[in-house]
Amino acid sequence: MMSLKGTTTGRDIFEAVSEAVEKMGLKWDTLCGVTTDVAPTMTGEHKGMASMVCAKVKESGGEAVRMHCIIHQEALCDKSVQLGDVMNTVVKIVNIIRARGLYHREFQAFLSDVDAEYGDVLYHSDVRWLNRGSVLQRFYSLRS
Repeated sequence: MMSLKGTTTGRDIFEAVSEAVEKMGLKWDTLCGVTTDVAPTMTGEHKGMASMVCAKVKESGGEAVRMHCIIHQEALCDKSVQLGDVMNTVVKIVNIIRARGLYHREFQAFLSDVDAEYGDVLYHSDVRWLNRGSVLQRFYSLRS
Protein backbone atom coordinates (compact mmCIF):
# COMPACT_ATOMS: atom_id res chain seq x y z
CA MET A 1 0.00 0.00 0.00
CA MET A 2 1.29 3.43 -0.92
CA SER A 3 0.17 6.90 0.00
CA LEU A 4 -0.27 9.42 -2.80
CA LYS A 5 0.60 13.00 -1.99
CA GLY A 6 -0.70 15.85 -4.11
CA THR A 7 -2.74 14.98 -7.18
CA THR A 8 -4.30 11.60 -7.89
CA THR A 9 -4.57 11.57 -11.66
CA GLY A 10 -4.49 8.35 -13.64
CA ARG A 11 -0.80 9.02 -14.36
CA ASP A 12 -0.04 9.52 -10.62
CA ILE A 13 -1.76 6.28 -9.69
CA PHE A 14 -0.09 4.40 -12.57
CA GLU A 15 3.34 5.65 -11.47
CA ALA A 16 2.65 4.48 -7.90
CA VAL A 17 1.56 1.06 -9.22
CA SER A 18 4.63 0.89 -11.46
CA GLU A 19 6.87 1.72 -8.51
CA ALA A 20 5.24 -1.02 -6.43
CA VAL A 21 5.54 -3.59 -9.25
CA GLU A 22 9.22 -2.75 -9.74
CA LYS A 23 9.89 -2.70 -5.98
CA MET A 24 8.41 -6.21 -5.61
CA GLY A 25 10.32 -7.50 -8.61
CA LEU A 26 7.20 -8.52 -10.50
CA LYS A 27 7.11 -8.91 -14.27
CA TRP A 28 4.57 -6.86 -16.20
CA ASP A 29 3.90 -9.62 -18.72
CA THR A 30 2.56 -11.91 -15.97
CA LEU A 31 -0.14 -9.46 -14.90
CA CYS A 32 -3.46 -10.70 -16.24
CA GLY A 33 -6.06 -8.21 -15.00
CA VAL A 34 -6.84 -4.92 -13.31
CA THR A 35 -9.96 -4.40 -11.19
CA THR A 36 -11.14 -0.85 -10.48
CA ASP A 37 -14.11 1.20 -9.38
CA VAL A 38 -15.84 3.77 -11.60
CA ALA A 39 -13.56 6.72 -10.86
CA PRO A 40 -12.46 8.39 -14.13
CA THR A 41 -8.83 8.39 -12.97
CA MET A 42 -9.05 4.62 -12.81
CA THR A 43 -11.16 3.80 -15.87
CA GLY A 44 -10.41 6.55 -18.40
CA GLU A 45 -9.85 5.13 -21.90
CA HIS A 46 -6.54 6.93 -22.49
CA LYS A 47 -5.49 8.52 -19.20
CA GLY A 48 -6.98 6.07 -16.73
CA MET A 49 -4.70 3.96 -14.57
CA ALA A 50 -6.21 0.68 -15.80
CA SER A 51 -5.63 1.62 -19.45
CA MET A 52 -2.03 2.55 -18.71
CA VAL A 53 -1.42 -0.72 -16.85
CA CYS A 54 -2.93 -2.75 -19.71
CA ALA A 55 -0.77 -0.84 -22.22
CA LYS A 56 2.36 -1.51 -20.14
CA VAL A 57 1.48 -5.22 -19.93
CA LYS A 58 0.91 -5.36 -23.70
CA GLU A 59 4.20 -3.54 -24.28
CA SER A 60 5.91 -6.23 -22.16
CA GLY A 61 4.40 -9.05 -24.23
CA GLY A 62 1.47 -9.97 -22.01
CA GLU A 63 -2.26 -9.34 -22.08
CA ALA A 64 -4.35 -7.92 -19.25
CA VAL A 65 -8.08 -7.32 -19.01
CA ARG A 66 -9.85 -4.49 -17.23
CA MET A 67 -12.65 -5.46 -14.88
CA HIS A 68 -15.12 -3.52 -12.83
CA CYS A 69 -15.22 -4.42 -9.12
CA ILE A 70 -17.90 -7.09 -8.54
CA ILE A 71 -19.40 -5.25 -5.57
CA HIS A 72 -19.80 -2.14 -7.70
CA GLN A 73 -21.29 -4.25 -10.50
CA GLU A 74 -23.93 -5.55 -8.10
CA ALA A 75 -24.68 -2.00 -6.95
CA LEU A 76 -25.09 -0.86 -10.56
CA CYS A 77 -27.31 -3.86 -11.30
CA ASP A 78 -29.39 -3.07 -8.23
CA LYS A 79 -29.99 0.44 -9.55
CA SER A 80 -31.00 -0.71 -13.03
CA VAL A 81 -33.13 -3.77 -12.18
CA GLN A 82 -36.48 -2.72 -10.78
CA LEU A 83 -37.20 -5.11 -7.92
CA GLY A 84 -39.18 -2.70 -5.75
CA ASP A 85 -42.41 -4.74 -5.77
CA VAL A 86 -40.57 -7.98 -5.05
CA MET A 87 -38.50 -6.42 -2.25
CA ASN A 88 -41.57 -4.80 -0.67
CA THR A 89 -43.43 -8.14 -0.59
CA VAL A 90 -40.42 -10.05 0.78
CA VAL A 91 -39.71 -7.40 3.43
CA LYS A 92 -43.38 -7.43 4.55
CA ILE A 93 -43.34 -11.22 4.91
CA VAL A 94 -40.01 -11.22 6.74
CA ASN A 95 -41.20 -8.44 9.06
CA ILE A 96 -44.39 -10.37 9.87
CA ILE A 97 -42.35 -13.47 10.70
CA ARG A 98 -39.83 -11.55 12.80
CA ALA A 99 -42.31 -9.15 14.46
CA ARG A 100 -43.57 -11.50 17.14
CA GLY A 101 -41.53 -14.01 19.07
CA LEU A 102 -44.14 -16.76 18.68
CA TYR A 103 -44.32 -16.38 14.88
CA HIS A 104 -40.56 -16.38 14.69
CA ARG A 105 -40.12 -19.49 16.86
CA GLU A 106 -42.85 -21.35 14.95
CA PHE A 107 -41.23 -20.43 11.65
CA GLN A 108 -37.82 -21.62 12.87
CA ALA A 109 -39.41 -24.90 14.00
CA PHE A 110 -41.06 -25.25 10.58
CA LEU A 111 -37.71 -24.71 8.83
CA SER A 112 -36.13 -27.31 11.07
CA ASP A 113 -38.94 -29.80 10.32
CA VAL A 114 -38.53 -29.44 6.55
CA ASP A 115 -34.71 -29.57 6.76
CA ALA A 116 -34.34 -26.17 5.13
CA GLU A 117 -30.88 -24.99 4.13
CA TYR A 118 -31.21 -21.97 6.42
CA GLY A 119 -32.69 -21.96 9.88
CA ASP A 120 -34.01 -18.41 9.80
CA VAL A 121 -34.83 -15.40 7.62
CA LEU A 122 -32.73 -12.24 7.61
CA TYR A 123 -33.94 -8.79 8.49
CA HIS A 124 -33.68 -6.38 5.57
CA SER A 125 -31.84 -3.11 6.06
CA ASP A 126 -32.14 -0.27 3.54
CA VAL A 127 -28.82 1.06 4.80
CA ARG A 128 -26.86 -1.79 3.19
CA TRP A 129 -27.85 -2.58 -0.40
CA LEU A 130 -25.78 -5.79 -0.32
CA ASN A 131 -28.20 -7.06 2.35
CA ARG A 132 -30.99 -7.10 -0.27
CA GLY A 133 -29.31 -9.93 -2.15
CA SER A 134 -28.85 -11.96 1.02
CA VAL A 135 -32.48 -11.48 2.07
CA LEU A 136 -33.81 -12.40 -1.38
CA GLN A 137 -31.48 -15.39 -1.74
CA ARG A 138 -32.45 -16.84 1.63
CA PHE A 139 -36.15 -16.15 1.06
CA TYR A 140 -36.04 -17.74 -2.42
CA SER A 141 -34.24 -20.84 -1.10
CA LEU A 142 -37.19 -21.47 1.27
CA ARG A 143 -39.62 -22.07 -1.60
CA SER A 144 -38.48 -25.62 -2.30
